Amino acid sequence: MKYQEREFDSKFFQRRIADVDWSVDSKADFAPELVTSKVQSSEVSKIEMLNTQGFQFCEGEISYRKTIELKNVIDNPCNLLNASNLHEVAGLLDGMYTNSRFKKPWFDSHERDRFYQEWLKKALLGEFDDICLAYRINDEIAGFVTIKFNQTCATIGLIGVLSRFQGQGIGRILLESAEVATMQQGLNKISVSTQLSNLIAMNLYAKHGYQVSGTAYWFYRALK
Repeated sequence: MKYQEREFDSKFFQRRIADVDWSVDSKADFAPELVTSKVQSSEVSKIEMLNTQGFQFCEGEISYRKTIELKNVIDNPCNLLNASNLHEVAGLLDGMYTNSRFKKPWFDSHERDRFYQEWLKKALLGEFDDICLAYRINDEIAGFVTIKFNQTCATIGLIGVLSRFQGQGIGRILLESAEVATMQQGLNKISVSTQLSNLIAMNLYAKHGYQVSGTAYWFYRALK
């Protein structure tokens, strides 16, 4: 079994992290401490191979897609965040993403929070994702969504509502905001993924017209 380094993850977590390289002609020579592999739920032979190689199931992932209808477009209820807002989002995600593939025994909660905080920071800078939109209540950030655009589709990266603002329909507002931003880019398709353990998110997407487009599983193997 060959491995391909996950360069960002290795640098960020300060340990050698790799993906399984399924290509037949792979010549990657890398000695990882942690190996990950994301396989589609239909790839039974790969799942069987991972099981025989000592990999453990980590988390399931479900993907959704929606075609946005013009009649659904409204004025964007959220505002754009950028580098000038970095001070507002510092520590904003601590403890938010408990449903994550970055979890024990492979990652601790501090590493998980730091990873998502870096993702949010880079979205404000237009890196990992292209934009970050925030919904405010009394000028305080209550929720946010990050989006990446390509030529045919927009993809939601992070979406989150702060705990003290949950139960107020903000998740719906954030989805509407992402859809408006997508239409403003001349696109009418939007996708999003979440963990199979995140029932709240799954119900939110299904309720608002998002259809399942695929399912996958993450497997991990610690080598050191």
